[in-house]
Amino acid sequence: FVTWLKSLVSSGQLGHVLPDHFDCLPCQLEKQLALSFNKSTFVSHSPLYLILSDIFGPSPTTTIGRSRYFVIFVDDFSRFTWLFLMKNHSELKQFYYTFATMVQTQFSKNIKKFRSDYAMVFWDLDFHSFFQSHGTQPHHSCACMS
Repeated sequence: FVTWLKSLVSSGQLGHVLPDHFDCLPCQLEKQLALSFNKSTFVSHSPLYLILSDIFGPSPTTTIGRSRYFVIFVDDFSRFTWLFLMKNHSELKQFYYTFATMVQTQFSKNIKKFRSDYAMVFWDLDFHSFFQSHGTQPHHSCACMS
């Protein structure tokens, strides 16, 4: 990993970073201890039954395509992961709608359960209407907020 990171630094793709001093915010956050979650008893028994999702942004650095937000969809059964880059937070709904349609078209399945954190964009009425019309049950990933 460090070799790969150094090659990115030397090629200038990470902006101004001293090559011998990787003390960036993500590196610091990675080293912090996280609170543990309760052990889940739920186990997915088939692909695309449960999709886990999270959104990140705005990133302090934009991508070459000017994206500052990222959304990730993970199939709980296979751990197959889809990552989408977004220019604006508001694009999330359209990316989820496109993703759910792709799942239906490519795999002939509807997402049964969708789990994410308490990011408000996941829990507005448009999302709930879409979930309901497709038979998807929304779930929160952290019971501590309910």
